[in-house]
Amino acid sequence: PHRSTALYYDSICPFPPGRGVLPGMRRPTMVRVATIVSIVALLLLGFTAPADARNAVVTGSVVNLRAGPGTQHPIVGQLQRGTRVEVLEVSGDWMQVRTPAGQVGWMAGWLLEIEQAPAPTVVRVTGQHVNIRSGPGTGHAVTGRTGRPEAFPLAGQQGDWLRIALPSGQPGWINAGLVQLVPINVAMFSTPALSLQGTVLSRAAVRRMPSARAPEVATLLPGTTVTVVTSSGTWHQVRLASGEPGWVEDRHLDVYNVGPSRPAVQYSFSADRLEIRQHTQAVVARPDVNLRAGPSTSHAIVTLMRQGLPLRVTGAHREWLQVVTGAGHQGWVAGRLTTTVSRPRLSLVSIESANPQQKTLRIRGSLDALPLPFWLEDGRTLVVWTNVPSPEAQAGIHENGMMGLSVNAQGMMLRFSVRPQYGIVERSLGGMTMAFSSAVTGLELVVLPDREILRFSTRGNALPATTYDAASGLQIVFPNATYTGPLTVPAGELARSAAVEPRDGGLTVRVDSAALHRYTVRAHPERIDVELLRPGLAGRVIVLDAGHGGRDPGAIGPTGLQEAPVCLELALLLRPMLEAEGAIVHLTRTTEAAVSSPPGFIPTGFDPLVGATHDLRARAAWAQVTRADVLLSIHLNGNLDPAVDGTMTLYHPGLLSSDASLQLARHIHQSTLQLGRPDRNIRPAELTLLFPLTQPAVISEIAHITNAREEALLRDPAFLQAAARALFNGLRSYFGP
Repeated sequence: PHRSTALYYDSICPFPPGRGVLPGMRRPTMVRVATIVSIVALLLLGFTAPADARNAVVTGSVVNLRAGPGTQHPIVGQLQRGTRVEVLEVSGDWMQVRTPAGQVGWMAGWLLEIEQAPAPTVVRVTGQHVNIRSGPGTGHAVTGRTGRPEAFPLAGQQGDWLRIALPSGQPGWINAGLVQLVPINVAMFSTPALSLQGTVLSRAAVRRMPSARAPEVATLLPGTTVTVVTSSGTWHQVRLASGEPGWVEDRHLDVYNVGPSRPAVQYSFSADRLEIRQHTQAVVARPDVNLRAGPSTSHAIVTLMRQGLPLRVTGAHREWLQVVTGAGHQGWVAGRLTTTVSRPRLSLVSIESANPQQKTLRIRGSLDALPLPFWLEDGRTLVVWTNVPSPEAQAGIHENGMMGLSVNAQGMMLRFSVRPQYGIVERSLGGMTMAFSSAVTGLELVVLPDREILRFSTRGNALPATTYDAASGLQIVFPNATYTGPLTVPAGELARSAAVEPRDGGLTVRVDSAALHRYTVRAHPERIDVELLRPGLAGRVIVLDAGHGGRDPGAIGPTGLQEAPVCLELALLLRPMLEAEGAIVHLTRTTEAAVSSPPGFIPTGFDPLVGATHDLRARAAWAQVTRADVLLSIHLNGNLDPAVDGTMTLYHPGLLSSDASLQLARHIHQSTLQLGRPDRNIRPAELTLLFPLTQPAVISEIAHITNAREEALLRDPAFLQAAARALFNGLRSYFGP
């Protein structure tokens, strides 16, 4: 019937099997229905964050609230049994919480009970013409109408009526007999373990890290096939035939799912876009067909193709097809010489970047239902229920807080390392567009005995660039981030003033800091801490990393002196000097054995050292677990030219605390030059050890062990004592008197 004369139903029958009330639906939960409604409504409107942070209930009779994660930290308050708190962060057995009064502190996790939120649920309309009412019953007014295949988020239930969240953000009521309830969980959107492969398209350098400045570890020739482990920006981490890992730029690879059932799913990465798409497939229809460099017979022949050879079609020009062969050859073939095997039904997913901290996610195709976004309990997993008629696909993504993407017939699942902020730009049966951004939502000053912390509450992947100079003071810049917090913060002894200036589409905070260059930047879920340190070594946490060790001797001198034992001796000499000043010192190794991970270390989230040696992962872990104020890695240099000598200091230019690392490098370098060796300068270096760290970190290359004269000095106990003293003086100078 025509819509104007159609009969709209409120109910047709009681709950059929498999529909209506979910098991346990009527049982009370610890999450209020009003909260669920507000969360779902916000999801379907403008910019928002995912579900609220986890809540917990105090189970001890009277529980101490402390300034840090451990009983060694001072008590800042007490909470009674039954008090509900918001859990902000977990560190070992301790949880950082926010009380109903807004106070933030740490509590023992065994004295808290985490509240569990119910799984999100889709209300899938199965009736053809269904009324939406203003309340739970036929006595309430009809506010709208819907029908198959519409779907809505479930917001609550009263008897046989379900409350749904409408795209307008307003709630509506619909009879449960005309719908099917679909609980949303990770399993629905997970795909089988897919293997990604890459065919090398052009000669490619394999590098130790995803950077053109990183050391080259191998070279790949066109036609070589490699396994793709994960991706970061325009780089893919690959596993070579030898089993060794490395990073290759996307422009050199044709990346695709392995297996004859999924040959059309292909991945494309660029500086501002990730796209997973289906290409048309074709096969060579005749014997000995030329693959040419361009779309005409005037172009050079790239190779000769046999009949039946499968091709991936990547473009077209008139009657010519642009194709890629399984061996990685790219070129053009006359369309009349091929047979089309499959055509794309859907451009699956594209993630586009408008600027360094904003991305747009688009889903396109003939969808069977209106796309619905849901956040799962962890607050960092987004699932989009769409009933996508598509093959399965997966991709590792490590940009803008994104970690991984999977697509199957149910829809897609996107994982984040931090809770993102997003807005729905467009949602229809043709697809959905979501714009991700970042925001700073608050700023407060936290005063501790040994430091003051500028604490920024954030949404999305809000990462600052922080610099210090004597003229301008400390500047903290969040590019492309919105701001909704106070424009000033209370003055402290170290942060004497802080002015917030939203400008140029971002946020700049200017701090008159008495701490000068002594600061570190730490990233937490939904929080950035800029820690301003009081002067002096007392209480400073310092990690000393003696380079190499175990089966790795490091560089070797002309007479056989090995780098590893000399580095260890320097670290052992330096430790008591620092401890005498009250510093807390951790050594990554204290014997000739290889470095082992610190107790209790478990990698979580995106690990930028995936594929790196256990040795490098363990060294970085020491700085992370101990919450070090600085890391100093002690090394000796080596060079193929034995005449090269001198002192060098390295720092990583891409860290959150890169400017502070440069300041630390200057103090260390100036002090070690007092040893009288030639100046080989301070140099930026994207070194694997320093890559995942947030605190200031440098590598000091005291001398060249491959130089005969400096090798002799390194055998002299007096020189080693002087070198350790020089490193101590550099650290003392950095931290101030």
